[in-house]
Amino acid sequence: MKGFSTDLISLRDDATKIRDKLEESIKTELPKYKSVLNECANSLDNALSQTQLPEYYKVAVIGRFKVGKSSFVNKLANERLAGVETSPETAAISIFRYAESTYADIELISKEEWEEMREIYDEDKNDPSIKRYSNFIGFNQRVAKKGSDNKKQDVNLSKLEEQWLKSEGHTHRIDAIDWKNKEGKKQFLKEIKQFTSSQLPLHYMVNRLIIYAPIPLLKDRIELIDTPGLDDTERFRVKLTEDIVKEVDAILFLTTSGGSYSQSDKDFIIRQLRQRQIKHLQIIVTKVDVTYEARVKQAKEDDEEPPSFDDFKEQEYIRIQNEIKNTLDELLASNQVKDEDGYYFINQLDNLNIHFVSTHYFDEGDHEKSGIPNVKDKLYEILSNSYRFEQSKKILVDCLNHNLEILKLSFCSRLDALENDYNADNVQNEIEIIRNELNEQLNTFKGGIAEPIQSLINEQQALGKHLPIHLDSICLLANTVLHDLETTDIAKHWKTRRYGGWGYLENLQSKIADKIFPNIEILLGHYISQLDNFSNSISKQIEHLQQEIKHIEQNNKLSGLDSLSLSSCQDRVLKTLKTMTSAYTENQRSSIIKQLDDFVNDEVEDKISDAQKKVSAVYGRGTTNEQNNEVNGFYREVRQLLSKALKDYLEKQLNNFSEGLLKQAEAVQPQISAELMSQLDVRIDAIQSNLSNATSEEKKRVAQYLIELLDYCNQSISRISLIV
Repeated sequence: MKGFSTDLISLRDDATKIRDKLEESIKTELPKYKSVLNECANSLDNALSQTQLPEYYKVAVIGRFKVGKSSFVNKLANERLAGVETSPETAAISIFRYAESTYADIELISKEEWEEMREIYDEDKNDPSIKRYSNFIGFNQRVAKKGSDNKKQDVNLSKLEEQWLKSEGHTHRIDAIDWKNKEGKKQFLKEIKQFTSSQLPLHYMVNRLIIYAPIPLLKDRIELIDTPGLDDTERFRVKLTEDIVKEVDAILFLTTSGGSYSQSDKDFIIRQLRQRQIKHLQIIVTKVDVTYEARVKQAKEDDEEPPSFDDFKEQEYIRIQNEIKNTLDELLASNQVKDEDGYYFINQLDNLNIHFVSTHYFDEGDHEKSGIPNVKDKLYEILSNSYRFEQSKKILVDCLNHNLEILKLSFCSRLDALENDYNADNVQNEIEIIRNELNEQLNTFKGGIAEPIQSLINEQQALGKHLPIHLDSICLLANTVLHDLETTDIAKHWKTRRYGGWGYLENLQSKIADKIFPNIEILLGHYISQLDNFSNSISKQIEHLQQEIKHIEQNNKLSGLDSLSLSSCQDRVLKTLKTMTSAYTENQRSSIIKQLDDFVNDEVEDKISDAQKKVSAVYGRGTTNEQNNEVNGFYREVRQLLSKALKDYLEKQLNNFSEGLLKQAEAVQPQISAELMSQLDVRIDAIQSNLSNATSEEKKRVAQYLIELLDYCNQSISRISLIV
């Protein structure tokens, strides 16, 4: 297996081999020391269970209609997989996976879900949650209205329901009879098309399509996902796309060369910024050949020097960057974010990867100019830095390094005790003297950092006092999303409102989250800066503690044994603490922002339903005014519900975040103390070995065994350092 997954596979192999080596060693280890090996083996087992290689690394291709998604997918895979038509064709999520043989699995909606939509339709035909069903049963009427083919026969929709709807859903398989043959491939894709084409009704029953084929790009556990357009009028398809994007490892976001960004494009980019997906996002600018050749033609007509292809791409790059910057500026301006706070977001968008591609140049054989190979190379790089990939690597590296250091310390101490002449009682007394002096210094250190910890508490309390003001401001900003919806609903005709055509707060929580998250990011940043201030303020105490530990070691040599190396042990502890604190703050920060779009309960939905019934019941003289009053009243109530839900959620999350940071600060002294004392305990265990009366042959056997394990640990550490 090649590509980005090699490092993770190597780390897992190392962890597995070390675990197996420990389990083998436990069989011959002395009883007193089996527990150390067992603990390390269990720790490695746990790390391996947390870092299982995913079945697939997911790569989503996103963009508007007619931006060239399917054509791009085909060139990226160097195989015709996706449907390419002049009209919008992809109407189902299409997933491509590697397999030696070629076939397709079409996953269809369950009969139970379909019936549930039918029941909602009977009650309210305009409910957007059943648009999928209502469009299916209205398919023939829409085709007739188009008038493009009066002779076209109606589709027997009831027969389709009877044929394809099964209890609990089912998967329909289509096999490619001869994938290598052009006609066989054509027939295979034709069979698939009946399930994916927006021109046919069956696609409404399809949840997703999975095509398995021997495509080299997919061999390294890559799953390529072709999605419907972001501007699809069928909101259920857009929702399917948005749900998939939350779980992907990389996003290829397609936009057309020379085209301006739509609101759906802007909303998508902002959502990825909020959901921490920006570093996994690549912007793919398609059809660059069309706009370049048009630019060259225009220059010739104006009797000007035509631009080179590279100059043209540079101009397009600047244009796209400006489009993205304007999108961010609009968001930050609405949040009244100060310039210095805005840099946090600007830096993320400045690092976006932008590629210019042309399927036309690819077909002509000019692959380098087509830009497709560059996209592939960058894709592997992004996947190797994806969140779950990086997390898995970090878990394994931390676990391996921690346990190898523990094993090295134990083996070295025991070898030292075996190979040197010493008086065990004297050494134990010397270690106890060191322990007492260490405790004195650690207590001094504890007293020294008490003031910085109290300062951190005071800073958090001060920020907490102003928190209600910040939250009120955020809630007011969230209400602007509702205001826009209310304005739209008030403008609707009374008949539309009478039949339920209003008040659909679709995707409301996500829209609010996208609107307000910069201010929340800034609030979280204030809490983190307080912890940073604490870390800086205790740096002198830490330096002093390190010096005192060195003095203790220099003044208290162990009779006949190597020194304890306590100062190097503390360096390792401090490095681990810093890494853990940084990981904690970033993970918690990300979690709060990612979960912003889940802050209300079902109460709002119940209120919507009640309010719609009230409006529908209004009829007669003054209908419009009475309906307006009901609509206004409904939005007032929803504003109150949302504000309370949002405020309660944020207050709880921010308080928990603050408490967690304080615990990180308070853990510094206990963890340093525990690690240093553990070092002393290991040495005492070593000198209490029951080999004191053993034969020289027995001592030699144990020494050889320890040297072998120590050598194995050192080799493992070297291999891991090369990977990291």
